[in-house]
Amino acid sequence: FSELWMQIKTVAVIILTYYHFTLGKYLSDFAIDNNQRTSKFFRIYNEIPTIILIDVIFVVIFKPL
Repeated sequence: FSELWMQIKTVAVIILTYYHFTLGKYLSDFAIDNNQRTSKFFRIYNEIPTIILIDVIFVVIFKPL
């Protein structure tokens, strides 16, 4: 865990876990018809895990740091 690439990977996994729980909150908001977000927000928010996962793969394969 002392290597920087592993720390970056761990932080990315924590961010993805937080992302997962926020999606659960948004889903429950939809269930009670209390959505405060626009469709554009969700289109952009949907791209976050893709960007993070590409970064994680890059860091793990190339270990640049």
